[in-house]
Amino acid sequence: MRLFAESVGISGAAATALAARMVAKGLATRRYDPSDRRTVWLAPTEAALDLVRSFRDWQRQSMAATLGRLDESQIVTFLEVLSVLSSSVPVPEETTP
Repeated sequence: MRLFAESVGISGAAATALAARMVAKGLATRRYDPSDRRTVWLAPTEAALDLVRSFRDWQRQSMAATLGRLDESQIVTFLEVLSVLSSSVPVPEETTP
């Protein structure tokens, strides 16, 4: 729960409440660490993964529609800006259960 709270920027108590709501809505399951029952891992359900896939599809379609309104030189400029911005973004460390 501590890692979950940190990753979404909320308190431990808020993370516990959010996790309970996610489990109740069928978006996550709890997994207990066999070596330490106090440690609880959240895992997305297939329903949550489907929701994420749907959202990403919508994002792609929206971006394609937006970029479709730009001419070639505007697209080149946009991609150059994205390249500069992406090179300055730190890559987060992954945590595996």
